[in-house]
Amino acid sequence: MTHIPLKTGHRSIALRRPHRGAYCLWILSLVFGLMAPAAQALPQFDVFLGFDGNIKELNWFPVVFEVLNDGPSFSGSIELSPSLYNSSQSRRIHAEFPTNTRKRFVMPVFASSRSMTWTARLLDDRGKVRAEQPNLRCKRDVGSKSYIMAAIPRSFGGMPSMPELKERPPELAPVTAHLRAELFPDNPITLEGLDALYLNSEKALELKAPQANALVRWVHQGGHLIVAIEQPADVTGTPWLRDLMPIELSSIANLSLGGEIPQWLRQSSTNTMPERTPKPKPGAPVKKRPNFQTPLPADAETGAKNGNPWADLPQDAGFEAPTTGIATGTLVDGKVVLAMNQTPLIVSANRDRGLITVILFNPEREPFRGWNLRPWLWARIGQVPPELLINQNPHNYYGGWSVDAVLGSMIDSKQVHKLPVSWLLLLLAVYLAVIGPIDRIVLKALNKQIWTWVTFPVYVVAFSLLIYFISYKLRSGESELNKIHFVDVYPNQSRAELRGRTYISIYSPANFQYPFASEQTFASIRGESQGPYSGGYEANRADIEQYGNNYRAQVSVPVWTSQLFVEDWWQSAPSPLGASLQRDKNKYLLSVTNLSANPLSEARLLLRNTVYTLGTIPPTQTMTFDLATLPFVAAQEFVAQNGGQQFQMAVNERRQAFQRESQKLEWNLALTSMAVSLLQVNNQIFNNDPNNHSTSFLAPSGLDQSVVEARGQALLMVWDASHSLTSPTHQFKPLRYRQDTLLRLAMPIPDQP
Repeated sequence: MTHIPLKTGHRSIALRRPHRGAYCLWILSLVFGLMAPAAQALPQFDVFLGFDGNIKELNWFPVVFEVLNDGPSFSGSIELSPSLYNSSQSRRIHAEFPTNTRKRFVMPVFASSRSMTWTARLLDDRGKVRAEQPNLRCKRDVGSKSYIMAAIPRSFGGMPSMPELKERPPELAPVTAHLRAELFPDNPITLEGLDALYLNSEKALELKAPQANALVRWVHQGGHLIVAIEQPADVTGTPWLRDLMPIELSSIANLSLGGEIPQWLRQSSTNTMPERTPKPKPGAPVKKRPNFQTPLPADAETGAKNGNPWADLPQDAGFEAPTTGIATGTLVDGKVVLAMNQTPLIVSANRDRGLITVILFNPEREPFRGWNLRPWLWARIGQVPPELLINQNPHNYYGGWSVDAVLGSMIDSKQVHKLPVSWLLLLLAVYLAVIGPIDRIVLKALNKQIWTWVTFPVYVVAFSLLIYFISYKLRSGESELNKIHFVDVYPNQSRAELRGRTYISIYSPANFQYPFASEQTFASIRGESQGPYSGGYEANRADIEQYGNNYRAQVSVPVWTSQLFVEDWWQSAPSPLGASLQRDKNKYLLSVTNLSANPLSEARLLLRNTVYTLGTIPPTQTMTFDLATLPFVAAQEFVAQNGGQQFQMAVNERRQAFQRESQKLEWNLALTSMAVSLLQVNNQIFNNDPNNHSTSFLAPSGLDQSVVEARGQALLMVWDASHSLTSPTHQFKPLRYRQDTLLRLAMPIPDQP
């Protein structure tokens, strides 16, 4: 301790100077004292991926962010970006975070591949990281051909389950995912990775209006909603669910079940959907079917040999039949799938391209809850494809090429040319000859071998300029933007709900970022997916900002290249197209109304695996066609003529940096887009040809409309050339611009003549 003398009169006082260690302790205590309130003010940041952690490849899924801010208010953003080597797409949501508030946000994200990893950050307006969730991975990612059923049960113990197959690859096994009502997304695009959704009627009351609207849109687009009735009042008190129901419920009857359910479970499953019958007017009498009993087919015992996994199940497997509450009512439309005597147990009906199945008993209670065959019951109700339930690896069911490559080839810029491989080899041979023997011979003849230190750099620079000049001649051009809109029309009284998928090809003469902004009700954008056989990752770079359910984006396109981006959107608009199919004695009559101001060309009708040619529908006119007088072709032949091997050639051509073909692919955009809409038919052609070793093509849910045929409906496809039903989303003016629209409208088929 140092003493400092201090004189006061005749006396001196020694003062102690504090040790420097005391200064350090005092400063540290001050710093930690200032940091303590900030540490307490860190917000809680939770991230929920997919459907309870389950994600389907090549489909959209929701990412739900929950922010609890106990500290001071701040404004900032939530950022989600792929981790590791796949940093192509970053997405952000801007928001305000007031003090003492909890906020939830739903972000649509596209699963371009399996085994992806993301990093989520909560940033303030200065870019400072307030909270971070690194290395986020889903609990289970499945292939695009697998099956996911989400569930909002009355209790967690009532969750549906799927059969466990030991020899089934995990990425192909069907899965179930538990959803909480408060975390259910309000964006229908994010639900497209689901094959089915189970909803207990009691939980329907907890869904808010935006969530219910998203669910209804998903059903009409092609989703399968399974509703179990707890009480009839749950339905009558929920308008959106009441409007979807194919039966008007009245009361609950206590009945003793027999062997109907185990017997029905063992029947041959065809996975075909019921045909929808017209809904009667209010007050009109409803005729009930005389007998709702579903008979057991004679070939049930031998069904397993024909690929029916339910055929060899035990007859009852411990199923007991106590008294069970069954909801009763009046059938409105659809058909009865299962009944006990005159009492329906399961009712099903089409809703546009989707399906609703109503279970008139509670499968979360006994005797179903403890039944040994309960997973097989859920697989049957959810219409899981039989090939996913066979205990072996199905042929050609895993992997495949993304159809994005086909569509990218269709609308790619014709300004881009590829160097033939022969020319590349010739240039390489000339370069090696010049820097090798020619240089040696010339310098030796001049007796100037030392000049090789000068000539070699000259050769490198000269050949670099030559390569640049060749690239400029082959690939330089003007900015170009090409679009194809796939638009599904869902009539809604005098208007229509439009579900669109816009494929955008951008050619850039320079390194540039192009702005996009959407004004649709729901919209998002993604890059081109390469498919499982190419690693699956998106090959494009973009910065995407989500504003509500819309987006703004800056997409990057390198010099002299063409990049593909895809917009997915929903919009309510005046209906552009109307159609109905009628039966007149022993023939079908099709009525088509063009409600737009543009001629609709190349019209085709898919009906019972047959494609009919309709021709052109003039603007604002109605035309009636007798199908018996129209030219037609089988669906497989139509797809083979306009797709088939061309699809595989398009993938190979797009993946090659140099041109190997002597000629470029020529596309009929209208007919090829229709062939893309029947992608499952295209895959069947590949699978049924023993001499064809090509793999199948994969597409996001909803692009392939082959399910319309399976659900007993007809599909009308018409081509609107050089027009769009929406305002442009690109915020720049390309020198070259073209867009076309394929309209698709599904309709019920009357009874077959």
